[in-house]
Amino acid sequence: LKRWIAEAEGAAGFDISANGPLEALSAKAVVNAAQARLAGHSLRDIKLTLEGTADPNSPAGRVEATGLIDDQPLHINADLISENGRTSAPAINAEVGPNRFSGALNFSPDFMPEGTLNFQFPDISLLAALAAQQAEGDLQGTITFSREEERTAAKIQASGTRLTRDGVTITLDAIPAKYEGL
Repeated sequence: LKRWIAEAEGAAGFDISANGPLEALSAKAVVNAAQARLAGHSLRDIKLTLEGTADPNSPAGRVEATGLIDDQPLHINADLISENGRTSAPAINAEVGPNRFSGALNFSPDFMPEGTLNFQFPDISLLAALAAQQAEGDLQGTITFSREEERTAAKIQASGTRLTRDGVTITLDAIPAKYEGL
């Protein structure tokens, strides 16, 4: 793993398969790691599965990850479905140790999101490790995506006590924000 990610140690195996016509190709990829380290955190029994159908008229897919990070549960699930010309992720759920993330999104034809995501991150270090980064702190809140006049806006309501990365600490109270034109 270190060959591809500087903050990683260990080995991983993978299996990739595809079938069907090019205009609606179905593919599946599975990555397994019995033991690894990422940004100083231990990973065990990791299994990441990505599968989907690349049909421009009805894209569909699923992401699932399971295992342990620092001997705490890691479960990530999300589905992408298409019905009646609309694409959505009706249930997005993640559990990374004590951290929780959930929500549902609908996507416009140009794949801009609309919906709500809720998060409770009492230990940001575990999430940062999954991105091969080192950080500490806590954060909880909601992100709401909406479509306004052909533009996507994101309203973020979040709070926490602190975030630390690379020796810089930000003390938090509340983070209300609205971003437009995404």
